[in-house]
Amino acid sequence: MKHRTRRRSGLLRATGRFALLAASAVLLAGTFTSPARAATITVCASGCDYTTIQAAVDAAATGDTISVAAGTYTGNVTIGKAVTLEGAKAGVPAGPGASPAGRSTASPYTGESVVDGELRIDPVSPGTVVIDGFALVKSDSPVFMNGSLSTTIRNNIIIANGAAYGSGSGIKKQSSASNATYVVQHNWFKGGLYGIQINEDTAGSSWLVDGNYATTMNRFVQTFASMRATATYSNNRIVDVVKGIRLAESYAGTVVAFNTIDASRPSGYAIQIGRAHV
Repeated sequence: MKHRTRRRSGLLRATGRFALLAASAVLLAGTFTSPARAATITVCASGCDYTTIQAAVDAAATGDTISVAAGTYTGNVTIGKAVTLEGAKAGVPAGPGASPAGRSTASPYTGESVVDGELRIDPVSPGTVVIDGFALVKSDSPVFMNGSLSTTIRNNIIIANGAAYGSGSGIKKQSSASNATYVVQHNWFKGGLYGIQINEDTAGSSWLVDGNYATTMNRFVQTFASMRATATYSNNRIVDVVKGIRLAESYAGTVVAFNTIDASRPSGYAIQIGRAHV
């Protein structure tokens, strides 16, 4: 009987240990949670999560992707968080060719996700905003960048003012940034005063302007004296402009290389840095 009692006691002790281990496992499972996964939010005229881009941006969390179907979306959009906006032509280059394959560069921009308004990037949180695969059309500046949120603008048709050599800028960068990265790549620019206007940026930030096509404007790139960021302007095709690339000053780390520039209009020149031009 004693032998049986010892066996029974050993079984009870073992059973207790297993119960404790099981309880610990449950507690541990409750302690660790999976990291939140980025969501994809859809926008279209009907049958999607939202019918306007602004409503989708407002609902999105940092890191989310907003997928916008082909069609015309009227109204300004303010982006204050690090999200990715993908149009119907995301991933399809719009530059540096004059007639990019698979893209529509004239009204009604068939097959494109058309934003008839201003995209205003006005950050309240860190991260990177990505704008990919849209036709951005507005009477003044289709893209207005303010503050320090890093931004990538790629594969877009960007029409400023709808008139050759008119007013406005395709992309306008207003206030200074700190340690931000800006990429403007494989876009198709037309019209307005400037393709890219950089009013101000601080040392520590960087720009890459690469592989774009620009036509019928006063200047493709215009920087002003408050521009202190490093910049590379490369592999762009710039045609039928008064001035190609105009930099108020040159700072260490500025590179201008492998661009094709036709600045044959009266008083035109390809590149100007400070008071010197070619």
